[in-house]
Amino acid sequence: MHKILPLTFLTLAACVSNECEPTSLERGAELYEDGRYEEAVSMYKVAVSKEPDNAHAHDLHGEALMETGRYEEALAALDRAVELDPEDAHAHGHRGQVLLAMGQSDQAVTEFEHAVRLAPDREYFQRSLERAKNR
Repeated sequence: MHKILPLTFLTLAACVSNECEPTSLERGAELYEDGRYEEAVSMYKVAVSKEPDNAHAHDLHGEALMETGRYEEALAALDRAVELDPEDAHAHGHRGQVLLAMGQSDQAVTEFEHAVRLAPDREYFQRSLERAKNR
């Protein structure tokens, strides 16, 4: 007679095999939300090294780098995110933020316009576009 293993046992077995540990992306997001940007940068760097073709990882890495004021590095990470996924509105929006912080308003406007085209329902991109146009 075969016994059916309870679901909790299977869950425990999965956790023992390290599948319940947060991924570097998840841990980076937790650190970012806590305002621990340098630590988030480090965690996102791990994520990017593990998944170099993950546009989302590059986008989050760039966003965290931007929060630390490392604009050139942020722009490089965001360039890679856009290269991997040209339709990622958030990556374009983050590029716009970095460019605006670097004093490159015209290029920021272009990025925000792109973000608005990709995600017209996101009011944040529209507000960012207006802010960039007024600089």
